[in-house]
Amino acid sequence: MTIVLLGENDNGVVAKSMCSALGKYFRIFLIVDGVLEERGSGDKNIVIVDTEKIGNILVEKAIIISKHSRFNCLVTKIKQAVVLLDCKDKYDFTPMSGNELNIISVGTADKNTITFSSNQDDFVVISLLRSIKNFNGEIIEPQEIVIEKHTNTDDYIYLYAVAILLLTNEQSGMAEKTNKS
Repeated sequence: MTIVLLGENDNGVVAKSMCSALGKYFRIFLIVDGVLEERGSGDKNIVIVDTEKIGNILVEKAIIISKHSRFNCLVTKIKQAVVLLDCKDKYDFTPMSGNELNIISVGTADKNTITFSSNQDDFVVISLLRSIKNFNGEIIEPQEIVIEKHTNTDDYIYLYAVAILLLTNEQSGMAEKTNKS
């Protein structure tokens, strides 16, 4: 699985926070400014690419995360992509013929599919408000997930991390889950 952090250069700040949040679930190969680092201790491998443009990234499956709120993207060489962005973002994604592109809204507004239901000092409760399909084709039903907070981690990182874990079917290692009715 490839995670593409798409947007202006931030010296790897978002990418490194993402590695901290996902490190216990995945062995991570992080590429920032053309430099490869290995992080994490999980059993499954993922690649995180921090880039300003999709360019010639050629992979079967990818999760694309918007690092800013306005951009256009031609998804040409990714066969199956899921884009995570806030519902208030302005975007224009154009998939190539034969490619699958799904958009899941992630953010603090109630309109988003993945949002906070509680945000405390030491933990967050993240709510999946609508069913989504993971990369195995399984339907993930609405639920709430409790995540322990780490210092100096932007709140959006928790939303993205839960989305990635749900989409890759790795949510079994997460903290307490409750089904929503």
